[in-house]
Amino acid sequence: MILSVLSGFLPAALLAGAILTKGPKDLPLKPEVPLERLGQFLSGPYLLAFELISVVLLAAMVGAVVLGLRGGKAHEPSSHVSPGIPAAPRLRLYG
Repeated sequence: MILSVLSGFLPAALLAGAILTKGPKDLPLKPEVPLERLGQFLSGPYLLAFELISVVLLAAMVGAVVLGLRGGKAHEPSSHVSPGIPAAPRLRLYG
């Protein structure tokens, strides 16, 4: 449990340290892009790809919600064991 907590906090601490030591004032600034140009870029040749990716991401989110509401029953191993073949021992991942 402690290792999992540390593995979550370590990247966050490294990122915070990088942000605090080298703030935004040290980074070179690029000229701002007008919103009109950004809109033309997204609605130009990349419109179809932009819309397709949004549909794929929506389908992934809906699928994750459906699997979450099912309680993960889609990935449970079946209890059927063929006669004469011993069942494999279960791997214990946690304590």
